[in-house]
Amino acid sequence: YSSVDALAASLDVPTPMSNDEEEEEEETKFDVVVNILSKPIEFLYSWTIPDCSPGSKYANWYFATFILSFAYIAGLSFAIVFFVTRIGCMFNLSHTVMGVTVVAMGAEVPDI
Repeated sequence: YSSVDALAASLDVPTPMSNDEEEEEEETKFDVVVNILSKPIEFLYSWTIPDCSPGSKYANWYFATFILSFAYIAGLSFAIVFFVTRIGCMFNLSHTVMGVTVVAMGAEVPDI
């Protein structure tokens, strides 16, 4: 019981829920499918990019981790531009639409 909780209790102010009290949302079928489809990518990343967190076996390999992460982002960006360009040619879409699509998809690549 901290002093903040004691003050909140004395003033009858509701305290925010702690992490233990938060309700977890149920996984939807879409979440399960995305989780299954992402497993090969997660395995590839964990197998090829060294874990440089403090205390790990590869703690001093931060430069290799950075370079490999950068290479994956560059490769994914190239693939997205390549396929979006091909799809745009197939469907005869304007360069403006394709540019906005590439920018929107490129903004999400680091989140993968």
